[in-house]
Amino acid sequence: MSKNKDTIFALSTPVGKSAIAVIRISGVNSFKYIKKISSSPPSTPNESKINNLISEDGTIIDKSITTFYKAPKSFTGEDMVEVSIHGGGAVIKKFIKEFKKNQRVRLAEPGEFTRRAFVNEKLDLTQVEAIADIVNAETETQRKVAHNQLSGIFSKKTKEIYSEIKNLLANVEAIIDFSDEDLPDGLEKKIKEQKENIIKDIDLILSQSSVGKKIRSGFSVAVIGKPNTGKSSFINHISNYNVAIVTEIPGTTTDIIESYVDIKGIPIRFFDTA
Repeated sequence: MSKNKDTIFALSTPVGKSAIAVIRISGVNSFKYIKKISSSPPSTPNESKINNLISEDGTIIDKSITTFYKAPKSFTGEDMVEVSIHGGGAVIKKFIKEFKKNQRVRLAEPGEFTRRAFVNEKLDLTQVEAIADIVNAETETQRKVAHNQLSGIFSKKTKEIYSEIKNLLANVEAIIDFSDEDLPDGLEKKIKEQKENIIKDIDLILSQSSVGKKIRSGFSVAVIGKPNTGKSSFINHISNYNVAIVTEIPGTTTDIIESYVDIKGIPIRFFDTA
C-alpha cells in the first residue's frame, strides 16, 4: 500500500494533562476503524455525536465527542474523524493502544495532515506556509498577516497576475502570427500597458513580502552606548520589568541580555550590550 494511502492518526493537542485532547484520523478506513471501538458513532458525515469508546474487553475507555468528515469535505480532502476525549495521559494512551489493535494504521509524520491537504488540492503552498505562521504567531499583527495568507488573499492575487500574463502572451502571439492581417487598433499600446501593470503588481507583492518577512521573524535591536548611559535602564523600562542589573558601577552588564517586546503587534527583540 502506498504511504500516502495509509490511514494515519495523531494527537492534535499538546502533549500533557489537559481538559480535552483531540485525536485526528485521516484515510479511507478512518471511519471504519473508529466504528470498531465505538458504541454510537456518527451516522452521517459532518455530524458530531457523544460516543463511548470501547476497549477489546468491553470496558469503556472514555466518553468522547466523535465527528466524521466525508471526503472531499475535510481538511485533508480524505475521509477524516476527529475524536475529543478527556486529556489525561492514561486516557490518551489507552485510546491509542486500543485503536491500533488489529488495524492498519500508523502515527502521522510531522506535517503529514497538511501535506495531504496540499496533495489533494485543499491548500496551496502559500496556505501551507501560513499554517505554520499562524501556529507560531506571537503577536496580533503576526496573526493577522498569517490569517490573510491562509484565507487565500495572496493566492488570489497571484492567480490574477497569471491570468494577466496569459492575456499579454496571447496579444504578443497575435502580432507575431497575424502580422499581415488586420489587428485591433492600439494593440501594441495595450501590450505595453499590460506589461507595465503586471510589473507594478509584482513589485507591490515583493515590497509587501519584505515587510511580511520582518513581521514574521521580528526585528532585532541592539542597545549600544558608553558605560553608565542608561542602556540597562532603557531595557528594563521597555520590558516593564527588571531584566538587567542597574547600578552606578560601570560595567555591570557583561553578557548580552535579550528581552522580547510586543510593540503594537510588531515583535521586537532588544539586546542590552556591554
